[in-house]
Amino acid sequence: MTIQEKIFARLSAYTGLKDLVGTRIMPVILGENPSLPAVSWDLQTSPVQAQEATVFMSGTLKVYGWAATHDEALAIAAQVLPALDRWTGDVIICVSTSGDSCEAVQVAPDRWNWMSETDFSIAYVA
Repeated sequence: MTIQEKIFARLSAYTGLKDLVGTRIMPVILGENPSLPAVSWDLQTSPVQAQEATVFMSGTLKVYGWAATHDEALAIAAQVLPALDRWTGDVIICVSTSGDSCEAVQVAPDRWNWMSETDFSIAYVA
């Protein structure tokens, strides 16, 4: 299972988040007219050490909650944090590195959505 698949599985299995966004959890930037609420993420990593056939990766995971209202975006962030913070297992360590932020984002000329962002440091075996 790839790290992207593990992140998807972890977020999808978290009941509080699933109750808010259903199956709208994806590792991409949402399109111009997405179904809301939804979650997307951006994973930026690089190798930090290799030992024989094992490669250790480290980087940043940014998880975005997309919603029609400010309160709904914050509710998503409130579920993302416990879903991933201090996540361990299969040599994955995910630790929150910032508080949640929430801002209005223009997604089309006449449309704005609310986006929350939660940042994590992540380390895993590739």
